[in-house]
Amino acid sequence: MTKRIIAIAFIFVCASVAWAILGGTILARTYDSATTADNRVTSTWGAPQNQAPPTASFRETVSRNEESTENAKKIVKTIQEEVTTLLPLESSAVDVALDLEHRQKGLLWYSTYKVAFAGNYGFRNTSDKERTVNFVLNFPASKAIYDDLVFTVDGAPVAVSNEQNAAIGSVKVPAGQFARLAIGYRSQGLNEWRYSFGSNEVAQVRDFTLKMKTNFKDIDFPDNTLSPSEKHETGTGWDLTWSSKNLVSGYQIAMVMPEKLQPGPLAGRISFFAPVSLFFFFFISGILLAHGIVLWIAYYVAFGPHGPRAPVSPPGQGLKVFLATMGLVGVAGVITLAIRALGAWSPSIFPWVPCILSLPTIV
Repeated sequence: MTKRIIAIAFIFVCASVAWAILGGTILARTYDSATTADNRVTSTWGAPQNQAPPTASFRETVSRNEESTENAKKIVKTIQEEVTTLLPLESSAVDVALDLEHRQKGLLWYSTYKVAFAGNYGFRNTSDKERTVNFVLNFPASKAIYDDLVFTVDGAPVAVSNEQNAAIGSVKVPAGQFARLAIGYRSQGLNEWRYSFGSNEVAQVRDFTLKMKTNFKDIDFPDNTLSPSEKHETGTGWDLTWSSKNLVSGYQIAMVMPEKLQPGPLAGRISFFAPVSLFFFFFISGILLAHGIVLWIAYYVAFGPHGPRAPVSPPGQGLKVFLATMGLVGVAGVITLAIRALGAWSPSIFPWVPCILSLPTIV
C-alpha cells in the first residue's frame, strides 16, 4: 500500500511540474511578445485617443512702461510686447461614432476601433476691434491617421496648416461677433477614447452636448469620468448623450472598448490549475479506498453501459431505418408519377420525347 501511495505521489508531482512548465511557457511566450505586438499594433492602427476642444485666440501688441534707475536718475522705458488673448467657448455640440473591430496579433486580441468625430463650437470676439482669430485643433493622438478633415468657420472652408500635432486656421472676426467653428475627421484608435474639457484641472463649459453612438453593447466607463445623461439601447449598441448648460468639472468623458477573451493567458491559467483537479481525483479515490470501495474506472469506461464498447443503437434499429428509407423512396416515387401523369409534355423542354413516341409507328 505504501508503494502505491508513493507511486501516486510521484505521478502527481511529475504531472504538476509538467503543467507548471507548460503554463509558464505559454505565459512567457504571450507576454514576451506583448510589448513588441503592442508597438506594432500602435504603429499600424493607432494609439488611445484623447480629444480636447479647439481653442480660439488673437494676438495684439501692447505697450507698457518700465521704470529703472541709472546713475541716480529715474528712467522710464516703453516696451512693446505681444499678448495672446483667448476667446471664450460659448457652446459645444459634438457627435462621436465608435466602431469596434477586434484585431489579433500573436496570441493576444486588441480592442481597435474606428472613430468618426464631428464638432460644432461657438466662440465670441469679446474685444472692441476686428481681430484675426487663430483657431487651433489639437489632434487626440500623434500616432494616428486623420481622414476627411473638415475645418470651417461659419460654413466657409479655412486654409489649415499643421504644426506640432495641431491644425491651425486663421479668420477675421468682427468685434463682438459670434464665430462658429465646425471640425470633423475619421480616425482609428486603441483600447479607449476620451474627451477632455481643455485642461487636466477643473474646467468650465457652457451649453455642452456630446452624443456618442457605439456598435457594441458591452460599454464601460473608467473611473473618474462622467456618466451619460441619457442612454438608449439600439439593435447593435448604444446611443449615449452627455449634456449640460453650465458644467464645472475636472473629469473627462471616456469609453473603454470591450476586450475579447485572451486565449494565451487563459491556457496558462488552466495549466497552472490543472494539478488541483488531479489532486481532487486522488483525494476522493483515497477516501473511497480507505472505506473499501474500489473504483474500476477503466473497466467501467470500456465495458460499462456508457462506454465506447456499448451498442451504438438498440436491437432492431437497423431494420427500422431501412423500412423508413424505403417508405420515403416509395412516397417520392408516387409523387413523381403523379406529376408526370397530370402534367403535359413540353416540346421546348423535352424535344426528344415526340421522336421516341413516334418510333413504333415508323417501324
